[in-house]
Amino acid sequence: MTETPLTLPKIGEGDRNLALINYALLFASLFFLGIPGLIAVIIAYSQRDAVTGVLRRHYDGQIGIFWVAFALGIVGIITGVWAGLMGVSQLIHFGLDHLDAWEGLAYDDSDVRIDGGLVALMVITGVSWLLMAAWLLFAPAIGFIRLATERRIGDGAA
Repeated sequence: MTETPLTLPKIGEGDRNLALINYALLFASLFFLGIPGLIAVIIAYSQRDAVTGVLRRHYDGQIGIFWVAFALGIVGIITGVWAGLMGVSQLIHFGLDHLDAWEGLAYDDSDVRIDGGLVALMVITGVSWLLMAAWLLFAPAIGFIRLATERRIGDGAA
């Protein structure tokens, strides 16, 4: 039996189902703080040596999906914490500059300034989280569909 470039040879139903569940776990990790994704990558690492080359490519793809999402999440966390610390620092600085010993805090909103660095960090945080969300919505869905329709991962469209 010859194999066409876009279809899988018949593989065990249990192996295929486990790989499909892994795609579902990667998808669900978006909604459950990444915990299902961690489970999926552990399964993918443990199963990829035990399956045929074609199914191994799906497991390798799942591992890649996890690590890209992980990297985007780390960027979002680091820049988000950094932006939060900058914002708190600016609020403290604003409060100390406008503290009147006799009257308390003398608030004049014309003195409020938002630093460009803070805005840039907030934008980077938002973009990285949006990219991670899009990645975890579409990449596992495409892999799931390709495996369910017995197509290889990474062989292009169609």
